[in-house]
Amino acid sequence: MEVLIQSVPPPIDYVGPQWDFLLSPVDSTGTTCRAVFFVERGTPKGTPRCGQEYLKPLLMLTGRDYETIGFADLMGRLEEALDKKYGQRPDAVFLAPDGTRKNLYPPK
Repeated sequence: MEVLIQSVPPPIDYVGPQWDFLLSPVDSTGTTCRAVFFVERGTPKGTPRCGQEYLKPLLMLTGRDYETIGFADLMGRLEEALDKKYGQRPDAVFLAPDGTRKNLYPPK
């Protein structure tokens, strides 16, 4: 699986119903992005509202949040999004000598 990151740069200051999926515009002369999207490769893009809108991004952050989030927090947020989409990840994977694989989950 590949997760791609796409940012909306500061000069993109479009507003109105077509752009409601974006966060509020930021200082167009600054360096902080308006929004940062995390999507899986192949995520459909383009809706009746706007051709630039992702149908189901894994995660969207403000530019400020993206600048300040720690790596562990970012990974945790992405893991939560992927678990929500695909189901709980195993805590471990056991590979037996005969090549069989068993996913190990925590007790319920």
